[in-house]
Amino acid sequence: MKKSIKESCLIELQKGDAIQERERQHRIGVMDSIHLVPNSKQPNSELVCIVVMLYIDPEKGAVKISATSDHFQAYDKYEYEEYYPSQM
Repeated sequence: MKKSIKESCLIELQKGDAIQERERQHRIGVMDSIHLVPNSKQPNSELVCIVVMLYIDPEKGAVKISATSDHFQAYDKYEYEEYYPSQM
C-alpha cells in the first residue's frame, strides 16, 4: 500500500522514487541508485550509503547529484510503498 511520509515512517525508497535535497537548493529529482561504499581507504573502514539523484536542470538538462544519504529526504508530496521486513 502506498503512503506519504506524513502517513508512515515505514516507507521504502526505490529507484525512480521522488527525493529531495536537504540542503542548498532543495532540488527535487528521482533516485537513480544507492551504493554502500567505504568511508576511507583505511582497512576495516565503515560503510556509508551514497545516494545518486537524477535532477533535470533547466539550463544543463539531466544532472546526477551524489552525496551521503543524510543529504537527501523523501519528497513529502509523493507516495511510496510501505516497507514491511520479513518476520524471523
